[in-house]
Amino acid sequence: MTGIYSTAVSLCLLVVLSTSCTFRSVTDNKPKPLDPLPGYGSLNRFPFHEAWYGMYFQEDKVGYSHFKIDLEGPNFCIASDSLMRLAAGKKTDEIAMKEKVIVRPDLSMLSFESVVHMNEKEMRMSGRSEGNHLVVDIRVGGETLNRRYPIDGKVFHSSAISLMPALKGLKEGESYSFVVFNAEKQKMDTVEQQVFLVKGTPGPKGAVWKVKNKYGPSVVYSWLDGKGLTVIEKAMAGSLITLLEDAAAAKDFLERKSAPRAGATETGYVLSGASRRVGCAPNREPGEVVSSRDQVLKCKLCALIIVMRA
Repeated sequence: MTGIYSTAVSLCLLVVLSTSCTFRSVTDNKPKPLDPLPGYGSLNRFPFHEAWYGMYFQEDKVGYSHFKIDLEGPNFCIASDSLMRLAAGKKTDEIAMKEKVIVRPDLSMLSFESVVHMNEKEMRMSGRSEGNHLVVDIRVGGETLNRRYPIDGKVFHSSAISLMPALKGLKEGESYSFVVFNAEKQKMDTVEQQVFLVKGTPGPKGAVWKVKNKYGPSVVYSWLDGKGLTVIEKAMAGSLITLLEDAAAAKDFLERKSAPRAGATETGYVLSGASRRVGCAPNREPGEVVSSRDQVLKCKLCALIIVMRA
């Protein structure tokens, strides 16, 4: 979801929750088989244009994400924002992100802009199509990195990942693949999706479809309702969860006086190919698991690395 993937990073930002969300098995009154959902084919046919999600970390709500789709001339703007708070000792880290992605009706990307604030640090990233290249600019702490990536056909933003099944259609056994700019690794990656029907009665939030998303080495599972809207998403073997909520419920954690504790936390930005790392933990690579007890949270959009010590 834009709120699920940008963010990306899309959260791009994901959160951890140990939960007992299970899909019920059929005991009686066998439900009527669900018909496949034909693809909408274009964003202007989508029955939903906005959603809010709560973000969870080990049973504590630590953030929210939100996306909204609006017309932008003949194209569409997918705007998203998210915020996450984590406490380490007496310090609380607050990470906020805002993003604007311009896409064609088929979700193929024209341009994107994002800004990430972590405490007093700021990172800006922008990208645009120029002929057969994607031009990307990244600015962090006075340092700028400029890159050009060759494009062979259409390229998509990570915000398209949660929307693509609804665009293409949902049917048991269906599969899709498409190329996404991976801002974390600063390269093009292929996303592979497989669609499954939820067996028995609908799951939480009306989930009737399950989608396996393989994005590089990462695997994320999404559950969608009958309209094709993502209602639950799980990553890292189910430890990272986002959950569809209304706006008030998604942001209710903002009223708390303190953020959930996360143990010793190291945070920083990584510019792959840059002359130096800006605020990054020494000798750490994006996505590196330093020990079997470490959990590494990675924002797919901004290359933000958070090493959570168990």
